[in-house]
Amino acid sequence: MSIGGVGAGAAEWPSYDEGLPGAGAGADGTADAAAGVSRTSPGEVVVPDLELGASVLRRRLDDAEANAVSYRRPELHDDPLLQEVAAGDATLEIGSEGEAVTRVQLALLDLGYDLGSAGADGQYGPAVQRAVRALQQDAGLEPTGVVDARTLERLEALAPPLPRDPAQPLIEEVVGPRGANRIADVKAVQQRLAELGFYDGRINGHWSASLARSLKLFDAVVGGREMVARSSSARRRASTLSPGEETERWLRAANAPRWERVPAGGTGWSNGDRDGHSWATNWLVDALGRAGRRYASDYLAENPGASEIVTNDASRRLGGDTPDHATHETGLDLDVKLGAGGVNIYSGRYDREETWAKIK
Repeated sequence: MSIGGVGAGAAEWPSYDEGLPGAGAGADGTADAAAGVSRTSPGEVVVPDLELGASVLRRRLDDAEANAVSYRRPELHDDPLLQEVAAGDATLEIGSEGEAVTRVQLALLDLGYDLGSAGADGQYGPAVQRAVRALQQDAGLEPTGVVDARTLERLEALAPPLPRDPAQPLIEEVVGPRGANRIADVKAVQQRLAELGFYDGRINGHWSASLARSLKLFDAVVGGREMVARSSSARRRASTLSPGEETERWLRAANAPRWERVPAGGTGWSNGDRDGHSWATNWLVDALGRAGRRYASDYLAENPGASEIVTNDASRRLGGDTPDHATHETGLDLDVKLGAGGVNIYSGRYDREETWAKIK
């Protein structure tokens, strides 16, 4: 399945809530495996990026209008109705609506829970109920899908803290191949990229090729692109950071992407990669975890003999080009096998219904 196209100081950064970029579309194969799916090689499928890009990039809040003035998510405890919930005098559930619901939705999105295409719309519907249940399960609470005092307490404890004042640019002057490259600015960029997992070089305030590579990867990720810059001019632009521009704002955001190793597995899924393609953004890893939990509850529970979701290639350790794929360079792509034991769409053991349940 091709999807999409933390440091210790992360709590200090305000969230960045720009809208989603257009996800790249297209699939590498042609043989039909299920509706909207095409084959790349035996046992693997590609889902058009447009369908799943929003799920992978969910941390870019859909409801940008709710934070049009600043990048800050409103505090939960500032809302009168949520104060009643905290006191045990009210709850939020299916049918609830308004500012209190919007604040809960934004906090859920900040934590990576999927609210579907509606985003933070102030309406407590089935998608919000599922997200709240997932939060409650993760927090060890009874999964009622209702926001009560205990659930709100856990949500507020887990949600990234917000700064008192809007964040200032991370740098004062341009950092890049032709930038001013002030030592303090370069060091700040190195430190922040290291916190997010994109940079493993020396933090010394000096411009370097490894810092340029890390910036190019980060720029591609927040731009929703599956490949890093190629031409010399594009590489120069991608590795240049200017105060206040979009990539710089993402770099100082609390919900900035992180570069991390794909886990060995989780509920409903396992990592089948064996050739060093187990690195991705936390956006993708979070989406995979949610997909696994949903597949386990919606399909595996009723079909215990079905196989779990088995993933394959994501990206290489440092991102960038891989000989195995035309894309898979920015931690936004992931292959999913059709089944155990090398099953492909021509196998007698190929289960179309199971495949579709995994893709959904």
